[in-house]
Amino acid sequence: MNERLQLVREYVQAQLASDHTGHDFAHIQRVVKLTQTLLRTESADATLALTIAYLHDVPDEKLTDNPKQKRQEIATKLAEWGYSAAAIRLIMYDIAHLSFSTNLQHHYELDPAGQLAQDADRLDAIGLVAIARTFAYGAVHGIPLYEAHADASELTSKSAYRHPTDTFHHYQARTQRVMQQLNTTTAQQLAQPRLAATQRFLDQFLTEWQGKR
Repeated sequence: MNERLQLVREYVQAQLASDHTGHDFAHIQRVVKLTQTLLRTESADATLALTIAYLHDVPDEKLTDNPKQKRQEIATKLAEWGYSAAAIRLIMYDIAHLSFSTNLQHHYELDPAGQLAQDADRLDAIGLVAIARTFAYGAVHGIPLYEAHADASELTSKSAYRHPTDTFHHYQARTQRVMQQLNTTTAQQLAQPRLAATQRFLDQFLTEWQGKR
């Protein structure tokens, strides 16, 4: 790891040390590792892609009361760490437009580095770890596990995404949408076993919830 990325890593680890909603540093480490996996077969600037992967959640409105101030702080830090003005503009655009919720009603086109970090983040939103993260987030925010009257089609806006009826259908709806939004062929391939595990979980959850066996 080069010196710049080490500085970014240390900064992000400190920023997310107290998170318990599934957006902690462990999530960041998985996203970084998945970005590295994607870089083996997809073309993008590795330093930019990994920087975006590290920083993508730090200014998120779920994790800070002042996203604008946090973005300004990040831009200042990047300059201190030796990133060029052009690189900083690219990084800041990508982390502002990478998230799933930001793209619910309008699709933002990212450069190749941003697309790989975005795919890595989305891959961590599919599969068994993603299920655990979603239920952890729901517990922190008092969201019910399951409501029979809810459905998986309610992800129509950022507001609906932020205030789901229940965790089960929220996860189901998000998974369906994420699978449609992956940028690269490699990510689509990596998503398949995660999707299969997800479907097995959803089926078994309903069987147990309904007391069938």
